[in-house]
Amino acid sequence: EFDVLGVSYFGNEHTKSRMDVKIQRELWKDVFRLLGRKVRSRVVFFVGGYAEKYTYGKHYDENLNIVKRWIRDAGLQVVEARQEVSRWQLAADKLHFAVDCLPELAAFWSQLL
Repeated sequence: EFDVLGVSYFGNEHTKSRMDVKIQRELWKDVFRLLGRKVRSRVVFFVGGYAEKYTYGKHYDENLNIVKRWIRDAGLQVVEARQEVSRWQLAADKLHFAVDCLPELAAFWSQLL
């Protein structure tokens, strides 16, 4: 069990097309049930991805907006931090943040938790 849990979620599985809302909603309900059993105090979701940063299509933003709404509806905290994310350079894989960003990213997480 955890007192506080931070979850970094960028929805890489939702980059190309509209997600199947019915299937995904059921999966997220399972996640919320598990978090309710395992986390005593609070859960913070860092959902910082946005289409422009990763050069994804509009479906990515639409899908993440739905997921963020589900997280909030479950009573959990969502942090987007678009200003911070826009400053952090991407690594060569174009998915993760570059190593140079790690000190700022660690400080960011320290503030969140």
